[in-house]
Amino acid sequence: MRYPNQKWFLLFGVCLFTAIASLAFSAQKAPSLAYEEIVVRLEVPRLLQRDITAQYRDTSVYLPLLEIFSLLDINTEADFQNKAFSGYLAEKGNKYIIDLAEGKAKFMGREMTLDDMDYILTPTDLFLSIPVYDSLFRMKMTFNFSGLSIYLPLNKDFPAYQKLARKLTHQEFMASSALKKDLLRLPYKRVLFGGGVADWAITTSPIGGGGHYGSLSLGGMALGGDLAMDGTANSM
Repeated sequence: MRYPNQKWFLLFGVCLFTAIASLAFSAQKAPSLAYEEIVVRLEVPRLLQRDITAQYRDTSVYLPLLEIFSLLDINTEADFQNKAFSGYLAEKGNKYIIDLAEGKAKFMGREMTLDDMDYILTPTDLFLSIPVYDSLFRMKMTFNFSGLSIYLPLNKDFPAYQKLARKLTHQEFMASSALKKDLLRLPYKRVLFGGGVADWAITTSPIGGGGHYGSLSLGGMALGGDLAMDGTANSM
């Protein structure tokens, strides 16, 4: 009776062990697709501060496209069935397209490839990673983990800021108009021949030798102005 060569059994065992070890190592290194929902504070200086829902996976934060663009008043159309999102910033010529089925995103001549680690798609929103916002839309967001806050520098091209600026300008104009209505312009007018009033005073005092010293003061309003006259006299 012949037994199989032990060398082949040993080689097979080594190959099997190597394959199992490789699969285990790959499973440990592969990023997890599980995510956790958190609430963060979005701040755009001079425009808004608002709590929004975000997703946290591994060490990355994913922010909601539809919610943020709605706050910034940026046009957005969502097709969840075909996993497609599109819209434009400020002007219709500045159109963006995000096609998850093809794994591509385009905006202002820029095109990038999206993989599973760049986004999280939920039934209500598309959550993009912070680097995607920067690379695609030039929105340089900063995440503060200790304060759970997102800082987005103000871009004056944001439609929400332009709308706010127009509103403030209109309010200032209306306030200025209301102030002018409360002012009454008084015309300058001089009455040359009108009635007037006058007052007078006479004082005397002896100065010796049978003489007297006196003074006369006259005052009044005539010819549209004030008049005053003073005089002195003595009997010597």
